[in-house]
Amino acid sequence: MNKQLSLLDLLSHDAFRYGGGLNKSAAEIYWFLLQGPKTAKDLINQTGRSRRTVYRALERMSKIIDLSTGEIINMVEKDGLCWRALETDLNHISLLVGTAGIGRKQVDKHKSQRKSYRKSIRFQSKMKSLRKITSD
Repeated sequence: MNKQLSLLDLLSHDAFRYGGGLNKSAAEIYWFLLQGPKTAKDLINQTGRSRRTVYRALERMSKIIDLSTGEIINMVEKDGLCWRALETDLNHISLLVGTAGIGRKQVDKHKSQRKSYRKSIRFQSKMKSLRKITSD
């Protein structure tokens, strides 16, 4: 199960990406549920999130639809007044919500941007040296 995952692991997972994923509030709520069953009121108090945000996240995590099979995947379920986390493959969830691989693409993009920036700095440095040589 995901109990060994830290909050940071969940926050950075593609399943909880902003803009298509389940969002960071859902990651935080899911993490608290991994610690043990909680009522919605407990989650509101522990996360500091609004009632609406908590219920919206719980609703999304309890009804993820696999469009290829029609199956409903539940990350959480309600048992009486308490909600609890279910064993879930977060990589599969990220595929279902359409955010799989975005984190890797972002890492690659940033790496490319850093490389380009360093190349630009080297070029500017060479140009500065050339200007100095030609002005002397």
